[in-house]
Amino acid sequence: MTYINVRAIPGNVSKKGEVVNVSDTAIFGRSARLPKVLRVEVTGATAEQIDHLLNRLKGAVTYTIVSENVNGWRARMEIDPAVIAATGDPGEFKQSIKDYILGEHEGNWVATLHAQTSTSITVDIAKGQTYDLPEIKADVDAVFVDTLQQTYHFQRYYFPDAVVDPRVTQGLIDEAAAELPDGFLPVDWTHFSITKAQALASIVDRLA
Repeated sequence: MTYINVRAIPGNVSKKGEVVNVSDTAIFGRSARLPKVLRVEVTGATAEQIDHLLNRLKGAVTYTIVSENVNGWRARMEIDPAVIAATGDPGEFKQSIKDYILGEHEGNWVATLHAQTSTSITVDIAKGQTYDLPEIKADVDAVFVDTLQQTYHFQRYYFPDAVVDPRVTQGLIDEAAAELPDGFLPVDWTHFSITKAQALASIVDRLA
């Protein structure tokens, strides 16, 4: 089983219903309580499974090798149009990703612009750099995901109000009963338990 924190109200870098923390151990911080956070136990799932399904946008950038020779690759990097639509087509976000791809990357790799569209950029990448193509892909993915989630508060999956709100109402009552003399909750106490199947059935996909 695994344990997650679900936002009960909007936060600085997350929206209501989104998962903000995943752990294999039932240890929650003192600030993980209502009205901000629901503590949830998910049975039949590992932290890796939940982290992948709920809290990431892996694969939102696709990579196509347009051509390759002894000197390097011509690669097209394209943002999933569904992601662009779901985020309201933020031009400044796409520009920030383009600027990153064409940046210096601390000397690990450099790409030069060949062509671009509203959702893609085609670049030439020389071979023999510190980072090889798989590492460059991972580098771009990490920046893309971090920018989208932290700057635009966007995550692909979330629990809808119909799931969150009743848990909040009951959770406030349960917290009052479980509160320790020092005013905190036990670190391993949860607001409710849900199975992996129930969790997957409840989750809303913003890109669907």
